[in-house]
Amino acid sequence: MWPAIPLSYLESDPFPGGYNLEFEIDINASIYLEYNFFETTIKFVPANLGYARDTDPLLCDVKTGPGSRWRLQCDTYQLFLPEKDHTEEALLTHLHRMAEMPQVQANAVKMVTLTADDKCFLLFEDKV
Repeated sequence: MWPAIPLSYLESDPFPGGYNLEFEIDINASIYLEYNFFETTIKFVPANLGYARDTDPLLCDVKTGPGSRWRLQCDTYQLFLPEKDHTEEALLTHLHRMAEMPQVQANAVKMVTLTADDKCFLLFEDKV
């Protein structure tokens, strides 16, 4: 069983994966995570600005002004689960800590801020 975390969004809020020109679906909010003993890579599709229901979504790359997706920044945070604690309670506790921005800022470490000029690809090397 997986938890359902209700989040309230306004129509003006950006939505993940809304600027998808790479894959065969309109919106791709997937986060592609690959890891091994030495490194972790994260790939994702940039966000686009939100829009009201029953209206057309904003076009990508038509303009670069402050009302376009180019103003968006993506902050990336890291939070480790406790070592050797594989319980459901530990997982749910840490998911809750990453569900809303105040808890993320209080519990996780900010790794990098990506702007619209950056590729949505991150590589973290594990220190052994």
